[in-house]
Amino acid sequence: MADDKPEAGLYAQIHRRVWSDHEFRSLTLVEQWLYLHLVTTDKMTYSGVCDWRPKRIKPMATDLNVSDIELAASVLQAKGYIVIDEDTEEVFIRSWHRNDECLKQPNMGTAVKKAYYKVTSLKLKDVIVWELQRLHAEHPDWKGWPLVAEVLEKPATDPAAYRHEPLPGADAPAGADTQEAPF
Repeated sequence: MADDKPEAGLYAQIHRRVWSDHEFRSLTLVEQWLYLHLVTTDKMTYSGVCDWRPKRIKPMATDLNVSDIELAASVLQAKGYIVIDEDTEEVFIRSWHRNDECLKQPNMGTAVKKAYYKVTSLKLKDVIVWELQRLHAEHPDWKGWPLVAEVLEKPATDPAAYRHEPLPGADAPAGADTQEAPF
């Protein structure tokens, strides 16, 4: 039974402020659903990364299809919510560490560091470092930082480098600030 426990714990932090966030409310139902699915999946790790396999997401709701999932993901990526590495089948939720606040706890730095080293995608690793560096600048007093210090020294890439136009058929993304992860 212990093997059934999700790597990033049994619960996910979903802040109520998502429903007052203009950017989140500008997403379609499927886009919102996909974001919430990714944040709450039992495949989520303390790196903020989970599997990206649209065919495995499809059975989670009876009216989903792979093209809707891929279209929604393209909008989420264009708007800066996620970064996908199709080659490694991984997706990073940019606001995951900020919303989970796991690095407030001293021992969680070890969990974040271990999860970071398990990420296959070099692209996502660089974006994770970028997000952690930003979060560290905003919350230098969080107790988990000393245990993540070596990760903060790794190469970092602004996730704006991986933004693209959404797939045809999706609404064009609003011009959000490339530096900020949504909410």
